[in-house]
Amino acid sequence: MDEAIRYQRSAVSYQPEDHAAQLDTSHPSSYSWNVISSLLQVPLLTRSRVTTAYVAAVVTDGLQLLAGPLGWVAFDQALDAVAAILMWRLLGFHPLLLPTFVVEFLPVADMLPTWTGCVALVVALRKRQQRSVPAPPQGTVIDV
Repeated sequence: MDEAIRYQRSAVSYQPEDHAAQLDTSHPSSYSWNVISSLLQVPLLTRSRVTTAYVAAVVTDGLQLLAGPLGWVAFDQALDAVAAILMWRLLGFHPLLLPTFVVEFLPVADMLPTWTGCVALVVALRKRQQRSVPAPPQGTVIDV
């Protein structure tokens, strides 16, 4: 029995050698800020991300059109929540996603292709933004 208690205590007090791999939770505000900033980070738009976002938007708008103007109970809302999260993960957070999500709760507005329009606007804005940022030079960079 003492062996089991000693083993449990040693397992609880085990500290890995690589301290850099641990999250710094000593300051809750810095940990929260790191999590939030990683969630709001804008991914690089690739052809597959853009294509997947357009396909998801068209499928979402098509399913909502088939559901009718009043939709089914909670089906439209669940579809909008999934679409919003998917667009956010594919294209990165953009303020245009919020009004699109809210507009979809209006009974007749969900008949419009709002997700497809939102994806088109976000992709155009992100591409313009990525063109204006110069690519980092190859090789060693010494900043003076």
